[in-house]
Amino acid sequence: MNYEEYIRQIKTAVRKKDEKKLAELKKYKPESLLLCNAEVQRRLESPEDGVPLTAPVSGKYTLQYDYGHNLEALQLIQKAHEYRRHFWSVERLDKQIRLLQDDLSFLDELYAVCETGTVSEIYKALYTSSEFLGVVLFYESLSEEERERYAVKKIVDPATIVNLSFFVEKLQKEGGSFVLVKDEKNGPLIECLAQRLAAMGKRACIIEEAICEDAVNPIEIRDTLALTVENITQEGNIVRVLPIEIRYADGTVQTNLGHVLAYLSAHYGESLSVISSGRDAERMSLLFSRRFFRLTRAGTRRTDVHLAFSYYGEYMDYLSEIYGKDCREMLRQKPSVRFSVVIPARNSAKTLRHTVQTCLRQDYQGDYEIIISDNSNEGNTEVFDLCEKLDDPRIVYIRTPRNLHLPKSFEYAFLHTRGEYVLGLGSDDGVLPWALSVLDEVIAEHPEDEIVHWERGFYAWPGFNGGQQNQFVYPRGYVKNDYHVSHTQGIDYLAMALKERQSMYSLPMLYINSCFKRSYMQTLLDKTGRLWDGPCQDIYMGVVSSIINEKILHMEYPLTIAGMSSASVGAGAQKAPKTREEYQKVMDGVKKDGNVGGYCKSFYECLLPTVGTDTWSLYTCVLRCISIGILPDAYLNHVIDWKQWYLNLAQELDIRDFTYDRKAHEMYYCATEVGSGFAEWFEQTLYPVMMKPRYLPDGKEDKKPKRTYTVGRHDGGGLVLDASEYGVEDIEGAVELFAKIMDNGGEL
Repeated sequence: MNYEEYIRQIKTAVRKKDEKKLAELKKYKPESLLLCNAEVQRRLESPEDGVPLTAPVSGKYTLQYDYGHNLEALQLIQKAHEYRRHFWSVERLDKQIRLLQDDLSFLDELYAVCETGTVSEIYKALYTSSEFLGVVLFYESLSEEERERYAVKKIVDPATIVNLSFFVEKLQKEGGSFVLVKDEKNGPLIECLAQRLAAMGKRACIIEEAICEDAVNPIEIRDTLALTVENITQEGNIVRVLPIEIRYADGTVQTNLGHVLAYLSAHYGESLSVISSGRDAERMSLLFSRRFFRLTRAGTRRTDVHLAFSYYGEYMDYLSEIYGKDCREMLRQKPSVRFSVVIPARNSAKTLRHTVQTCLRQDYQGDYEIIISDNSNEGNTEVFDLCEKLDDPRIVYIRTPRNLHLPKSFEYAFLHTRGEYVLGLGSDDGVLPWALSVLDEVIAEHPEDEIVHWERGFYAWPGFNGGQQNQFVYPRGYVKNDYHVSHTQGIDYLAMALKERQSMYSLPMLYINSCFKRSYMQTLLDKTGRLWDGPCQDIYMGVVSSIINEKILHMEYPLTIAGMSSASVGAGAQKAPKTREEYQKVMDGVKKDGNVGGYCKSFYECLLPTVGTDTWSLYTCVLRCISIGILPDAYLNHVIDWKQWYLNLAQELDIRDFTYDRKAHEMYYCATEVGSGFAEWFEQTLYPVMMKPRYLPDGKEDKKPKRTYTVGRHDGGGLVLDASEYGVEDIEGAVELFAKIMDNGGEL
């Protein structure tokens, strides 16, 4: 049965209300949104107390683009809101549907209300138009008495939208400068929000539509700043600024907006909170990538008409705000110990205690610290209790100021280091006994190198990934104390990873397989404008370090073991949710971690669907490096093999994934953004294969899953073992087994 026949059978069963047939069709994967729509329709026809009407489509539809039966799902959700008498939500869904049908007239309606409407009317119009940034701003601008008078209630939870809690914090602080950027249409909305900000005591700098000038001969754009500054006007807390654009006959356009933002930031002595359309935010983030940080996720070309929140200023000032500490001073801190071993932990005390023991049992006689950065859920004190119990002076416990996205959790921890060299680990990894001694010896011979890279073993904890559990990898044959130190060209690491995906784990990730000189954080800041960034802390730093370093010091010698357990945050993020409950659990975690310091895609990153695998992270990080200007735009058309990238990502999608249907259609949409010719190839070649239904009836999982790896000796003297056969139950045991093999010349 092909996809078309599958859909035809669903439609027939729905029309005939053949529940038996629909139940049988649910055993085919990927589960179509059309089936979920049918279940919602059934619930709407016979509502039952306590049964959520729209639960079957939760996580299965999107508000970003139309596909398949997406609009039908939105219409059903709209009916459910009608049934519950949530009329504002009904109107909001109506406008969302219009947006996906390229009808933007509702924005004109919003702008008209902003000019003449009452507080209540404007508040409603903002919500029903999905201008959630405006909703939150409006709500925060009103006193309790005004909220009661205008019957204004809190209807948007900032914690559910990436970085919106940070926006609220900016609004709630005394003073502050906001920049509001007009486009050709949104003037009334910008004026309305500027008035609210001014009433709150904020400085509202309105960037008016640019003055456009034609030119024949080249003009130094910074020279136009003086004219813009001369024409700045101010009335109360509202400042009006006229930027300048220079247009040339060949179609080239220059803008002095970057110089204007730099002037305003310097003039007022603070960073700027920027409110603009998503399209303008993306344009500015590409133009001013070192100082402009978009904090609202990029949408599609269609949906990026909504307002976006961005930060203009120095990256270290941004970090100081989200961490509540002077991060500039932390970065300048001079080392006071030789090494810092950094372990960010998240609700992982059970595995962490074994990881810490491997750090404490080093044969190194010099000074070092073990920084344990606790990013656990509020109320979970297990990591703190463990540190108290271990009671070792080398252990330094710190607590993150809030739940942090994984890259930010590592960044926060690294800023607290006092070591001359810094090694990052996960809370289920292990350090081999000789690691710090070997590093000390190698570093002494190569003091100028800021990164040291090495080989590492692998261990899958009991219970990890079914048949992979207990896998133990001794990568190759080694001779004790023979380090094989050499330099590798940085770009060669990236080239190899793009050629062979498995090589991405050998990138210099500044985590588990490499350490860095503390001064390298300043190097990162100087060369990229930021520190830890992107969708993940490991692969992103591997890609960046490969690009900005001409050469990297490498050892063909093992110092660490990468552990994978059920507590692994990274591994958990890659696991496809098989049920709605699993999906909801993942989303709850994303919302907690992303409301301050959250990851936001740039437009280039939107050329790929969010698959969530390591391969997706690798490709996304390359696109992010293009966005921030450390890789040339030419990579997009002359280096990236888009067909191979999409083929690889499609292969990694799990057809049992609860969200497969949505992800596959996101891939379809993204293909259209890559180009019309590419979209045609995708539609004719890859899409039919991806959507072909497969009969996969639910069955009980094997309580003892079969081993998915082959035990034995590999080429080059490497070993793959079932560690449980040697009494290994944790990373401590894995480290001991590895050391024993090493001491025995590669033999057990």
